[in-house]
Amino acid sequence: MRKGEGIGLDISGRRSVLILVDNLRVGGIQRQVLDQMYLMSDLKIKSTLLVFDQVSTLKYSNFLEIENEIIEDKSLKIIFSTSKTRDQIAIIKSLIMKDDVTLILDYTLSGSLKARIAQLFSSRKIPVHCIVQQLASLSDSKQRYKRMLMAQFSTHLFANSVNYKKDWMKYIRKNLLTKIFLAKKLSIVRNGIYLPRLNNSNSINKSSVLDKKIRVRFVFLGRLRAWKGLDNLTKIDQILENRCSFLIITPEVEPQTVQLLEKKFGSRIEFMFGKTPADYKPMRGDIHIYAVDYGDKFEIIESVSTNCLEMAYLGVPSLITKGGGDNWPELRDSSLVFEVDWSNSDSIISGTNSAVNSYGAKRDWQQIIEAINVGESLRIHTEFSRAKQGR
Repeated sequence: MRKGEGIGLDISGRRSVLILVDNLRVGGIQRQVLDQMYLMSDLKIKSTLLVFDQVSTLKYSNFLEIENEIIEDKSLKIIFSTSKTRDQIAIIKSLIMKDDVTLILDYTLSGSLKARIAQLFSSRKIPVHCIVQQLASLSDSKQRYKRMLMAQFSTHLFANSVNYKKDWMKYIRKNLLTKIFLAKKLSIVRNGIYLPRLNNSNSINKSSVLDKKIRVRFVFLGRLRAWKGLDNLTKIDQILENRCSFLIITPEVEPQTVQLLEKKFGSRIEFMFGKTPADYKPMRGDIHIYAVDYGDKFEIIESVSTNCLEMAYLGVPSLITKGGGDNWPELRDSSLVFEVDWSNSDSIISGTNSAVNSYGAKRDWQQIIEAINVGESLRIHTEFSRAKQGR
């Protein structure tokens, strides 16, 4: 597939997109933002990224460092603001006037109100699309309702997952006040990935014959955080009788955690620091693990991360936490994600066996690629934007 091909985007006419994000640290929101900008660069759509928090971005592992080469190659326009609200509003006002912005994508929730205020001072009316890309339950009560209220100032409100929408709606139904003041319709626009970012020549040969003997290697992607289920690596290893190996691809070095893992697994664990899935060369028998664990108090979870989409494109199956895979039926039906109850040994063994056997499965790769392509999300935003403007 050539860049931008097959995604159904009508890019006729002048179009300029302003994207708002809190920071550019390594994370799912930031990954989505950059992938959208990469594709827009290919399609000659002008885009600008306004980052609200430069200090946090540079303090921690960030995409500016990890993907500096592609950011420069695509000539992305990235602007940083101070943390002051008035400064952020002033920059938004300047950008929508100078760049003739036709659409604003807000990944901060608070940016929708700021964009609305900026438009009042610029005499411009521009669609503001606010995207919910995390569980509302992860925020404390005060912060949660503050962000939900600010999101109401958007023209259209979206959730990146059916699970995020379920969680969001749970708080809207709390009482009469929330039903009145947080009533904006929430539509679904799923995440996607910029396919050319991944080296598809590294993908597992989807038509090759299975090896007679496969050694399982579990792949963990992302920051070494407990809520991502890092502790489950030990449990998996014990259940599988210490016969598997591990590959950890992480954006930053965390010495204490690394030393602990090396002590547990010895030579059976390998680390790739400061790398992304673009640097990963999968082997037959690799199984991506995303054992997200938010705690018992969470009724609704999302367990298909962007990394799961990336691994699916490379032909690598993922084991995910049970109950959080409803957003991606295409991957479930194609034997590319398997839900697992991490507290149940039989479930872990069954999921692992299913993932290993999935290497021989026949799949509709065209359908999978169309589903996970980031162009699909841009197409939906374009349709909503034009409908609002009566085009």
